[in-house]
Amino acid sequence: GVCLNAAKDSVVLVFDIDRKRAHLQAFGLPGGVIEDGETREKAMVREWREEVGEDAKALRLRHSESREGGKFLHHFFLISPPEGSLREQGFSKEDGLPETGPPEWILLEDIFSGKRKLYFSHLMGLKTVIIRMTVEDPEVAEKLGHLVE
Repeated sequence: GVCLNAAKDSVVLVFDIDRKRAHLQAFGLPGGVIEDGETREKAMVREWREEVGEDAKALRLRHSESREGGKFLHHFFLISPPEGSLREQGFSKEDGLPETGPPEWILLEDIFSGKRKLYFSHLMGLKTVIIRMTVEDPEVAEKLGHLVE
């Protein structure tokens, strides 16, 4: 889920420490797999609660894309900023092994400049969401447009 705070020029990300991808040393957008019987909206709410520690509010689907011949389908939801603080610990799977570090507000400038590494597919989705927001909202365009030119 994409949780932007345009006033602070930042987005909520989690550092991925899943043992399968630990070598990549990258941040990711909170999210995960849709479980059997779940809608994509319910899956986003569950994943957000697990990884960020709050209920996702004001979900709005902004972009969907298929990768690797349709093997992976990403849905990018715009989520309202959390009212409380972000969780202080990362998320662990049922086996107790950590999956993510604690969620953090990361400056968009740090992401787009390469100072903070974000998974490529997440970066492209984030960029698409920001572009769509700049088309719809002149204030967002003025504040964030330079990041996606």
